[in-house]
Amino acid sequence: MYLVTVLRNLLIILAISTDSHLHTPMYFFLFSLSLVDICFISTTVPKMIVDILSNNRVISYEGCLTQMSVFLIFASMDDMLLIVMAYDRFVAICNPLHYTIIVNPHRWKTINMEAANHTGSSQFILLGLSEDPKLQPFLFGLSLSIYLLALLRNLLIVLAVSCDSHLHTPMYFFLSNLSFVDICFISSSVPKMLVNIQAHSKDISYRECLTQVYFLMVFFCNG
Repeated sequence: MYLVTVLRNLLIILAISTDSHLHTPMYFFLFSLSLVDICFISTTVPKMIVDILSNNRVISYEGCLTQMSVFLIFASMDDMLLIVMAYDRFVAICNPLHYTIIVNPHRWKTINMEAANHTGSSQFILLGLSEDPKLQPFLFGLSLSIYLLALLRNLLIVLAVSCDSHLHTPMYFFLSNLSFVDICFISSSVPKMLVNIQAHSKDISYRECLTQVYFLMVFFCNG
């Protein structure tokens, strides 16, 4: 069942990736759902199969904590994608004429060509905190320090909860999970911002922006 599920989702991903006619919002969400579904089932099933083959029924606290955290993250991502897909179908059913115009690939191709003719770029320009070149090293150092402090704080919480058996309670389990999600949340955008400050770049591509917003929403909801 596991291999069949993985193969099915891989075929969906491959079909959507290779067929340009399927490059629409609905199939983009289906592509993401298939990818998340593979990650979702891979958090528990491989461990279960290994335990069955080795006749082992024991799992460490760290292993259980990791499985639960990743399982909850991908479960939330699954739910979010299903909600978005349901809303997409709702709009398509209630406003079929408008929806057909909005998702028409020829329309988007024309818009992209017109945008390219006018601007020559498909990227967003970020204003940033300041345009003064003298402040860039200060902003980089301040942002990097805050980011590293946040990472260190959350890693220490996760390490403390994992190592101390007296903290193996539901409350500290949720606190450890929250720290892990917080690490993922701040890592979704801050590293890119630091790179842009260091490289004196203010642009971000559409795909990068979409990816950042997607993961920010996912980890924000989990937090």
